[in-house]
Amino acid sequence: WDLADRQDSRKALEILKRSAETDADWKLAHDEGDGRVVVADWAPRGISLDVDLRQPSVLILRQMYFPNWRARIEDTGVVLQTTPLPGWGLLRIDAPAGKYRLRVNMRSLKEESLGVLLSGATLLLLCGRAIWLFRRRRAASGWRPSPG
Repeated sequence: WDLADRQDSRKALEILKRSAETDADWKLAHDEGDGRVVVADWAPRGISLDVDLRQPSVLILRQMYFPNWRARIEDTGVVLQTTPLPGWGLLRIDAPAGKYRLRVNMRSLKEESLGVLLSGATLLLLCGRAIWLFRRRRAASGWRPSPG
């Protein structure tokens, strides 16, 4: 860590402590003097925030950082940088001033997409094999549909 990271981390920790003591909304922390941020929706891979900031501010989400998190302002499509909070690993977003809805999503990894594809292919193969075995046993037993 460099000095700026340490100072940023200390300020963030103060914000986190203050918000834990005063806010009912424990999922998000920011410097209240900068404006207002409200959690509109919180799901495992998607978070929506209603933001109204008087000046640029650091938002700290009580969500572990992962490189696939993406923050985007809904109306404009502007992408904001997401970084880990040094020493804590929480999701940190540098938010610009203004009033907007911020959408934070975790995109799927290539490995996840590949896993879904392989699982689907395996399921199709198993179903095909089951149908093949059923027909084979039926043919071996001499079963024939009745005419008519």
